[in-house]
Amino acid sequence: MSKLKIKMKTTMQMMFCIFLILPFNTSMASLSAIPTVIVVPQPIQLNAKSWVLMDFETGEIISEFNMNEQRAPASLTKIMTAYVIASEIQQDALKLDQKIIISKHASQKGGSKMFIRDGEQITVENLLRGMMIQSGNDASVALAEFVAGSSENFAFIMNKVAKALGLKNTNFVNPDGLPAENEHSSAFDMAVLTRAFIYNYPAIYKLYSETSFSYNNITQPNRNRLLKNYEGTDGVKTGYTNKAAYNIVVSAKRDQQRLIGVVMGAPSASIREAEAQKLLNFGFSKYTNYTVAISGDTMEIDAKNIINAKNNQVLKLQTQETITKTIPKSFVPHINKKIILLPGLKAPIQKNQKVGSLHVTAGDHVITDIALYASNDLAEKNFFNRLFS
Repeated sequence: MSKLKIKMKTTMQMMFCIFLILPFNTSMASLSAIPTVIVVPQPIQLNAKSWVLMDFETGEIISEFNMNEQRAPASLTKIMTAYVIASEIQQDALKLDQKIIISKHASQKGGSKMFIRDGEQITVENLLRGMMIQSGNDASVALAEFVAGSSENFAFIMNKVAKALGLKNTNFVNPDGLPAENEHSSAFDMAVLTRAFIYNYPAIYKLYSETSFSYNNITQPNRNRLLKNYEGTDGVKTGYTNKAAYNIVVSAKRDQQRLIGVVMGAPSASIREAEAQKLLNFGFSKYTNYTVAISGDTMEIDAKNIINAKNNQVLKLQTQETITKTIPKSFVPHINKKIILLPGLKAPIQKNQKVGSLHVTAGDHVITDIALYASNDLAEKNFFNRLFS
């Protein structure tokens, strides 16, 4: 083979190699320029008139639909009744072993019953179980009469507590939730109430986790079937009337995260249960609690970024509170924190003076802004420094 042919062959081989390599390198360059896409969980739909899913720790809303719509609460009312009784117990105005004499009015209350009898003496603890586990209207009235003299007086107390808790779409007329004119609440208000109950009165709240209760040789199961059918569930309450349809407040805890779900106006008991599970599954699978700042966390910046600051200084910045946010799990790998100083910030700066904020994002999504304070003094330039700077 001639030298010319050998040279041409070599040249063609090199060109072939170049054509093989160039597209690959170009492809890699374009891949590196593709921005990261953060997937945000899409809203879920439930077969109910309204609902809300709240994180217990942060109080933040994960999912909601018509959460402030005023609806008949039915037996969800008894959550407030139990809350008031728990408050009385904590303040030593009531004792769990204290016996209450049952009135004829209480014993004859219709609807779901504990089956107490006129003239019986029953402990506060058993009446609580009869109300919280068996949803006894009779037990609810007996407790209300003992605390306030009548159901009407007790409802007045319930509404005072509702106002103190900030329940803006709630009005109670009785302690049992039987249909009454102008009695209403909302999914959001019920979640707020339940969160307060779990936080303030955990010992009484535990009664909601009991799966059955027996009184007068009558054993009744807890109407909250999620206690047996959904891992981590320890409460709370179901309710039904023709007007309200099927309601439920449920709370479950998994891996240190507790969620509170409220479903109101479901068309049946089985659908109520299924939709509550769907709501909880959505929260536990898609969301998590992320601590974005811990009280006392310190960051440092060069003082050259601050007007009139003396040279060769460092300003230490500190958060003064611990902040936890409920965020999509998909956000966590993309958390970014940026210090933003107040516009026109200038020396001198005193310790504990607010100097800016910590801007926390995940891609284009703003998670929160946290106030930052100086944790040291920062001196200003003297006259001669300013003159020659």
